Amino acid sequence: MGEPMIGPAFRAEIATFLVVTGTSGRTLGRLALENPDFVRKPNSGDSPRLDAVQKVRAWMRRTASLRERVEIARAVADPGVPDPVLNPVPGAVNELADLGLADAHAHFAKAELVSRMDDIVRERGITQAEAARLLGVSEPNLSRLLRGDFREYSLERLLRLLTTLH
Repeated sequence: MGEPMIGPAFRAEIATFLVVTGTSGRTLGRLALENPDFVRKPNSGDSPRLDAVQKVRAWMRRTASLRERVEIARAVADPGVPDPVLNPVPGAVNELADLGLADAHAHFAKAELVSRMDDIVRERGITQAEAARLLGVSEPNLSRLLRGDFREYSLERLLRLLTTLH
């Protein structure tokens, strides 16, 4: 009762996640919270508890691929998206900048490059071990990179890795 209202931004995150990943609302609720009816709550105007929101967001981050996470962030943050469910705040700024990243544009560019690398690995049907060997990096480092841990990589290095994969 005394919890703050979880507004349209959370509903937009859920709606966008469901569209981008093809996950059903019942599946999200069941796997994230063991409550298949969870998605109905925010859509009916009920505000979920903050701990439930945190669990759902963590589950969505673990479940979505890097490419899907980038697509979700872009859809939720893009003021050009005409659907008010997917873009509840007109003129919303880049979600990464809102998170306090010093250079959100560079971080977003890195995410795009890593997402493309992940796409190429999947399209070519090669294992991460094969891709790591082609790129000259260890398999654990490539795995961390493809999971989104790329802060220590420069844009130039990511471009070189992408070019090598192409």
